[in-house]
Amino acid sequence: MPKIQSQFYLLLLTCLTITLSACGGGNNNPDNPQATEAAKLGGVASKGLLINAKVEAYAISAAGVIADTAIASTQTDEFGIYELEVSASGMFLVKVSPAADGSSKMRCDAFAGCSHGANVFAFGELMPMDFSMEAIVSSVDAGENIRVAVTPLTHLAAQYAQNAGVTPTAIDEANQRIAMLFGIVDILETQPLDITNKASIENIAASIDASKYGYFNAAIASIASANQSDIANVLGTLSTNYINGDGELIAKESTDSAEVISFSEITSAARNNAEMLSSTGVANKQTVIDDIVNLDLLSSASAADSPTET
Repeated sequence: MPKIQSQFYLLLLTCLTITLSACGGGNNNPDNPQATEAAKLGGVASKGLLINAKVEAYAISAAGVIADTAIASTQTDEFGIYELEVSASGMFLVKVSPAADGSSKMRCDAFAGCSHGANVFAFGELMPMDFSMEAIVSSVDAGENIRVAVTPLTHLAAQYAQNAGVTPTAIDEANQRIAMLFGIVDILETQPLDITNKASIENIAASIDASKYGYFNAAIASIASANQSDIANVLGTLSTNYINGDGELIAKESTDSAEVISFSEITSAARNNAEMLSSTGVANKQTVIDDIVNLDLLSSASAADSPTET
């Protein structure tokens, strides 16, 4: 009798082990797909800080097709910062747009003010946000924590990549091309400085790239005001110019036109904003201005090999 009882318990234990295994008892196994950790995408949305803006992540298939429906969404906080969790991996498009309830605002970052219709908003003042911007990422893996700024520069890169045909290589090339043009190491990883924040611009530890990034952002609002236009139109014109120029902007215009925004126009507006802020004790101001001027000089020097306006 004890022998039969022992065999019975052995059989029962074996059955339990098989059952647990079949029911997913291996969820602690890191190779088990059910245990996949979500990736995080986060950073600042800025053309001037974008506050209460809608942020959405769209998965991109291996064939380069952007999904119609967002895989994750959130809103930016009072500092323009967002964070998204995505359960998939691969390529992603991050889009920032105005919230449906009209609560989205942009902090004016042009020192001379930002125009919006018939209104002009002062430097640092909150104003309506009525445009969208994108950033595109070539690779996201499970468990990664990736910084993705969404700015006018990432928007240019995203439009160029989508026009070229979306692949990981095309995305990386588009982002790197814009980074090289504007002298910023990484337009996704680098978070632009909020130049309306006195403590930020006086911080000697602020990176030169982050500072330049902030002034290039401000240039877009300055150009919109100078052209009696709006930010959406300036972003659209820049994207069209950049795509038609096969990844280059016209170095300088021979005649002023709202249909063309030259690289010199952008660098001049960025430099002017940096110089007008000089009285507030901008850290590394001269280095930032020198870098912007040098970028303009390099662009002009290579104008013979770049698109020219006739």
